[in-house]
Amino acid sequence: MQMVSQRQILILSILRQNNSPVSSAVLAQKTGVSKRTLIKDIQELNQEKSIVFSTKQGYKINSDENTSVAFLLSNKIDNDKTNLLKIMLASRTAISVKKLLENLSISSSTLQKLIYENNMILKENNLKIIRKNNSVFLDGIESDKRFLMGRLIHKESNEFFSDIENLNEYFPGFDVTETAERINSVLNKDGYRIKEYYTVNFLINVLIIISRNSYHTGIHEGVYQLPDHYEETVIAADLISEIEKTKTIVYDDYSTIVSELSRILFGFIELDWKTTAVSTMHLLSNDYINTVRTILQDSFDFYRLNINYESFLNVFSMHVYELIKRCRGSINFVPSTVSIKQTDPFVYDVAVYISQQLHNSFNITIPDSEINLIGIHIGYAIEQSDNHSNKPAIVILSNNYHSITDRIIDQISLIYGQQFEIAGVWKNLSDVPFKVASTSFIITTNKIDQFPFSGCTISPFLTLEDQKRISENLTSYLSITKHREFSRLFYQYSDHNCFVIRHQKMTKEDVIHLLSEMAIRNNDVTDDFEEHVLTREKLSSTAFYNKFAIPHSDKQSAKTTKLYIMINTAGIAWSDQTVYIVFLIVIDRKTSVEFRKLYNIIIETLYHDNSIMANIGKINAISDFIRYLSVAN
Repeated sequence: MQMVSQRQILILSILRQNNSPVSSAVLAQKTGVSKRTLIKDIQELNQEKSIVFSTKQGYKINSDENTSVAFLLSNKIDNDKTNLLKIMLASRTAISVKKLLENLSISSSTLQKLIYENNMILKENNLKIIRKNNSVFLDGIESDKRFLMGRLIHKESNEFFSDIENLNEYFPGFDVTETAERINSVLNKDGYRIKEYYTVNFLINVLIIISRNSYHTGIHEGVYQLPDHYEETVIAADLISEIEKTKTIVYDDYSTIVSELSRILFGFIELDWKTTAVSTMHLLSNDYINTVRTILQDSFDFYRLNINYESFLNVFSMHVYELIKRCRGSINFVPSTVSIKQTDPFVYDVAVYISQQLHNSFNITIPDSEINLIGIHIGYAIEQSDNHSNKPAIVILSNNYHSITDRIIDQISLIYGQQFEIAGVWKNLSDVPFKVASTSFIITTNKIDQFPFSGCTISPFLTLEDQKRISENLTSYLSITKHREFSRLFYQYSDHNCFVIRHQKMTKEDVIHLLSEMAIRNNDVTDDFEEHVLTREKLSSTAFYNKFAIPHSDKQSAKTTKLYIMINTAGIAWSDQTVYIVFLIVIDRKTSVEFRKLYNIIIETLYHDNSIMANIGKINAISDFIRYLSVAN
């Protein structure tokens, strides 16, 4: 993809706003660069195709490339929204409007538009960007700001971090590489290391804590009272002292930052067997390990997950051992700024089931924060499980001219991450098995007169226009594919006998009772079904985003698989949220593999939905519900 700088975007914006050519002198003055730099910028813009023409009167946009320019400028708006959020989150104080305009290379009216659009999104995070007295600040409580920062980082990186240097823009004043080295140095000194899969996740959490806690420049001259309990607290104190010494800063509330940091050390660090002979494995009896083994086996069997849990049994057993100590000691543990319930609800639900088994076996109460950490531990294994292969597939038809195939695959991976799977590469359409071709999106550099399948044709050079075409067609294909799958599941597992509308305020217990009674009358479940739904609800709320809830039983013992739905225009008090749509999932053991599909697709559809929530009062029948969901998709 052609990389375009903020200044080059500004050049295109200026040229597009003028019908007549703009002289190099005016352009250089408005962009704040020399004519030499201006010419270099324009040459880079024209590297793949002639976007900017040079005339005797000055520069102007090539009218034949208006589509490409519009595409670049639209990406600029999206980038500006994200960059504004980054700047606001990175600053601990209000920022002057003038500084923001300079940093983003935008006008005052554009800034106001970006603030408005961001605030529409920030409502869900209980945050708001406020512009007042020529300055801008992010209003809201600190925990919500940290949570947003964590989500933004993970969303941008798609949870894969190829270069930790990319994190620097989120944490001005804290060199990421240097901080990582300090962390490792302190951990190694104490004989610990960060668990392999959590290295960057852990680093993000540390950086959020040390950058967002209040500090001032200086050298600490007093003597801190070192903690005398829990190795994690001692390590946290050591790490904060090291950071203060290195950066010549003093934290205003030493005890608070040590406490916050020690909490995320729990579960993320482990003894490094290479540097210390001390092992906690001798504390774990065979009976204990077998109990944990049985819990994992039962949990993965319950969800029909084909996972080799023996590969991480010892590590997980040690984690559970520490978890039991924390729960019995009532230690308030907050492991991550990123909620597994929000990023992967299905993984979180498996973690809830495991927590229930741990509760039954060890007589401990497990809070949401610990369930979240269990989700982090098992998430990687679930994502790698054999039966998780429901991603849309892409077929590439190319003779790899000038490594075009490799470039296409790199481009798809860069933009779409793990949303698609590459089903294969062939030279001709006739070589592709029909079943593969008919269920895949085909990207071809070959000219095909009659294209019988979903796909698009591109040139062998993967130009900016080709990349735009791939992006637009893949986005459309992904939307259509998800909508088809949602429609299939919806029509297969729900009908008018499973649908109800209410207009008075209700509690979650009221709703679960009403929908459970409907399922019992329809002979879909046994009489104790409601009891099992309430048992699951006590473990962790099934409400999402103050929009909807997805209650379900802790047992997959229904007589069939069904989806019972309630619309409530007045709102339902659901734990600490108010929801307006409830999906009660009734699962038959024989079709339990559909649970994940139903669960994830409901959450994904409703998370991005605007139409159905805006028209909730207009829904009078299941046909209306389907129609507005179709609009959302």
